[in-house]
Amino acid sequence: MNQRLSSPSLPLAFFVGLLLATLALSAHAGPAQNQAPAHAPAGVLVPVDAKTDATWLTKARVAYPLDRCPVCDDKIEATASSNVPEYIYRVAGKPDRLVRFCNDAECVPSFKKDPDKYLQMTEETAATKTPVPSK
Repeated sequence: MNQRLSSPSLPLAFFVGLLLATLALSAHAGPAQNQAPAHAPAGVLVPVDAKTDATWLTKARVAYPLDRCPVCDDKIEATASSNVPEYIYRVAGKPDRLVRFCNDAECVPSFKKDPDKYLQMTEETAATKTPVPSK
């Protein structure tokens, strides 16, 4: 029998080689695979409809800070008789947010491409408005 095959250093050398190969592969994969995503989880736009909680919607409409479309800045006439496209922006683990647009076909797709940009504008506007005293 060959003495080299039964040597205790052979399994050790194999293990060390395997370990070095694994480390080299993980270093080559780069840090992006080992880190959490840089952006927040994506949300979804849900149209306001008859199934929407009426109490939540009333409060959200009263608190909504914009009188313009967050995407194109057109004036929105939000009255009871107007047909303003309203959506709920939902992100898991966060409160729902009302979003109003002037046009479903043009503004909603733009919003979906970069919702954080438009939501930030809404937050900045809300921060500068004086709260309405409750009655």
